[in-house]
Amino acid sequence: MKAIICAAGLGTRLAPLTDAAPKCLLPVYNQPMIHYALSAIQATVISKVCIVIHPDYAHMFSRVVADGSDYGLDVTYKVQAEPSGVCDAIALCQDFIAGDNFLMLMGDNIIFDDLTQVTQDFESGCNILLTQVQDPRRFGVADFDENNKLISLIEKPENPPSNFAWTGVALFDSKFFEYAKNIELSPRGEYETNDVIQQYIQAGTAKCQNLVYPWFDAGTHQDLVKASSFVKSLVDTTKDSKRTHASIADLATLREAIYVNQ
Repeated sequence: MKAIICAAGLGTRLAPLTDAAPKCLLPVYNQPMIHYALSAIQATVISKVCIVIHPDYAHMFSRVVADGSDYGLDVTYKVQAEPSGVCDAIALCQDFIAGDNFLMLMGDNIIFDDLTQVTQDFESGCNILLTQVQDPRRFGVADFDENNKLISLIEKPENPPSNFAWTGVALFDSKFFEYAKNIELSPRGEYETNDVIQQYIQAGTAKCQNLVYPWFDAGTHQDLVKASSFVKSLVDTTKDSKRTHASIADLATLREAIYVNQ
């Protein structure tokens, strides 16, 4: 299995911060945002990672992440020159995936769940990871039938059918790339991953499960502050809280603090 991190978004909701740096390199308390996705991958057996970036920020990612060797990962990059959606970003990685199964994460979503078991258990189809949120209208929202079976994933619905939002974390087999060829631009002008997931649902090969621990979509100023405050509260409970700098290895310690305290 391999991993893809989608990090090409311009982060317009975080302006003027994103006038200086891409969204996924902004700090969440004491770590660049993308460290959280890298740490989640690092905790699994996955070693090969492709990060999809915007061309204007390639030099910044080369400084912060480089080739991933500092994290024990093998990181390569794909450039998404036009903001055509997450599905398009993943499609750029077809040659990197080369027929394997893959884990995808959004670079601006902060997760603390251990993905080891879910990646080990995955065999085929797709598995999307959900969480309950207060305002589902901001997210891709899961719709279930009377037997709690996933029947669709609806992007930013005015009348959400549930409060279960897609976290931007999912596992796919390589059939993703075949399905991606069947979709058209949405009214938002993007190729929507939801449209690919719907094809898995129709084929009967989609499933979902819920995250256990806190999750943050750090795409707005308010949510960036919430995520940073939560991480600070974890750091303050650890014996290394007085350190003047942080590394990606510290995030494993923070995950353990959550598992113990919640």
